[in-house]
Order: sequence, then C-alpha cells, then structure tokens
Amino acid sequence: MTLADLFYSLKHVVLGLVPLGADAMHVHLGLLLFLLLAALVRGERRFTLAFLAVLAICCVGELLDIAYDLQAGNPLRWRNGIKGIVGTTLWPGVWAIFWSRLRAPAGPSARSRGAAPGVTWRTDETTRLT
Repeated sequence: MTLADLFYSLKHVVLGLVPLGADAMHVHLGLLLFLLLAALVRGERRFTLAFLAVLAICCVGELLDIAYDLQAGNPLRWRNGIKGIVGTTLWPGVWAIFWSRLRAPAGPSARSRGAAPGVTWRTDETTRLT
C-alpha cells in the first residue's frame, strides 16, 4: 500500500465520520488547521506562517490525490484539485490578511514624524508621549 493509498483511505474514513461533503470538509479542516497553527506559533508573523503551512499541507494533499488517480488509472481531476486548494485556503487567507492589517501601523508613527517642541519621549512597557 502506497502513501497515496493511505491518504485516500484516511480521507474516506474522515468523510464517513463527519456529516459534511468533501468541499465543506476542505473549508473546515483548512480553517481548523490554520487556527491551531496560529495558536502554536508565536511572533508577529504567526498568521502568515500558519497560512503558508496550510497552503503547503493542502498542496501535498492534492499531489497525493493526483498520485492516487494516476496509480488507479483515473483521469486527472484538475478542477477538483483547484477547488480543494481554494476551498482550503480561502478563509485562512482572509484571516491572515485581516490580522496582518490589524497589527500593521496605520501610518508613520509620531516618533518618525518628529515630536512637537516641548514634548519628550518616555519609554516604559509602552511608548507614549509625556
């Protein structure tokens, strides 16, 4: 039994246990994996890294699907592969963009623009004007 056979069998077991179609399963598993990875990774770029990991895992899964189809003599199902990648990465991509925009500064900071005369900087846990 090859890795593609094992992957295909695992997919069918999961689809049999959960009352969702394959497309809905892609969406839910992609978002679940993204949230788990974002919770495990620390740092500024955790949502970007989580998204890239979901994309990589999804592409590996689609490559295993292609390997299974070739091994079984089935025609390649390109539309299903593309639909699976888009369905799996859509919401993680939206969340990654949302969180990166939320954390990005809106414009130049007061420090880079220069402080007004008579205003000094004091730094403790947070930087603020005094």
